[in-house]
Amino acid sequence: MTAPPEFLTKLLDRYNESGSQSRPNVTLTFAQSLDAKIAGKGGKQLILSGKESMIMTHWMRTMHDGILVGIGTALNDDPQLNTRLLPPREPNPSLNGHNNPYHLPRPIILDMALRLSPQCKLLKNYSDGRGRRPWVVCAEPTADDDKVDWLARRKALEGAGARTVVLAPGPYADGLIPISDVLESLHALGIRSLMVEGGAQVIRSFFQGAKFVNTVIVTVAPTFVGEDGVSYNASLAEMASLLRCAASGISVFCPHTALDCTWGGINDWLAEGVLGTNDVGFVSPLEGEKFSRNGESEGALGRMVTFRTPIPMDVLEKRIKEHLKLPQIQVGYSAVEPSKPVKTVAICAGSGGSVFKGKTADVYFTGEMQHHEVLAAVAADTHVILCGHTNTERGYLPTLATKLDSQLRTAAFSETFDVVISETDKHPLQFV
Repeated sequence: MTAPPEFLTKLLDRYNESGSQSRPNVTLTFAQSLDAKIAGKGGKQLILSGKESMIMTHWMRTMHDGILVGIGTALNDDPQLNTRLLPPREPNPSLNGHNNPYHLPRPIILDMALRLSPQCKLLKNYSDGRGRRPWVVCAEPTADDDKVDWLARRKALEGAGARTVVLAPGPYADGLIPISDVLESLHALGIRSLMVEGGAQVIRSFFQGAKFVNTVIVTVAPTFVGEDGVSYNASLAEMASLLRCAASGISVFCPHTALDCTWGGINDWLAEGVLGTNDVGFVSPLEGEKFSRNGESEGALGRMVTFRTPIPMDVLEKRIKEHLKLPQIQVGYSAVEPSKPVKTVAICAGSGGSVFKGKTADVYFTGEMQHHEVLAAVAADTHVILCGHTNTERGYLPTLATKLDSQLRTAAFSETFDVVISETDKHPLQFV
């Protein structure tokens, strides 16, 4: 076989039909153990992929413009990020019988401090003509004391053949470059599809900014690594409920961001609460409207509510409390005009800071935002309403249950079923 498997083609070919956007289409893929570990103690490389899944991974590489890993993976594994496991192709007659290589994705390393070795395999392969030139995404340090060493490392990497993609200097939260900044920079450089392979911190960052991920492909190895292993997210204790479900033969499906984006989903439900019972405004996509193969709109990231007549902030606060059934919410008032009336409300269920970036609205309404995101918003004359991540989602469950019941009955299953809403699920934080 000298072409990708049909299921991959069907899954990823839609990237070629995407409309204008400011970020690449992202495929997040990795191998994990049953207890969600992707590496051993101290980041030790583990063999969690069989031959078939490794070949699948190499086929996926041929279908993307770029392939991204973090510096931890680059240092621990010294990867080549090529397609060496694929079968050789027949010579290309148009090239007088010469080699007919597979498409190689651009190797991209997230490396703020430029710790990548100039002797790594990626740079050696490029030097030998067997690989593409690696890009190293970094950010110049803000402290003068750090710049001398950073510039020396940059010179050494560029001398070895790397291209450094330098983002605007921080400071960045937790010393990590925001994924949105990385994706926008790569898109500006021509990367339209990006395959993300790890490691743990990179996977975690993309899951936290899951609205930037188009496809997730995970290989699960039938083994347990244990607590000493490296996880991209949950600890073994946090995975306990999922593991009990798996052991009992219960399948778990988490639509998550799909429910946020789809028309009639969580963000539209939140917009209903903002508008109230009267026809006082309209709802539009905040960004990134998605279309099916036949051109039908399937959803979008976030919502923007625009009132026909501005309303006072206290009226909006009351509506949101009643809709979410919350006695208290957190509010940050504009530092420019604290009593400014509300004409527009940007909405994002869960964690909306990254989606709100660059969006102009009188109010940002979401579950949670980072501290500095809130400070920046109120300084820019925007009110902020935070209600707790899951509090912006949980109230939609009765609506979802009704939709599931209707669609399952329409599917005419021969077996009986019940759609049950949890009675114990609640937000993990309480006011005391």
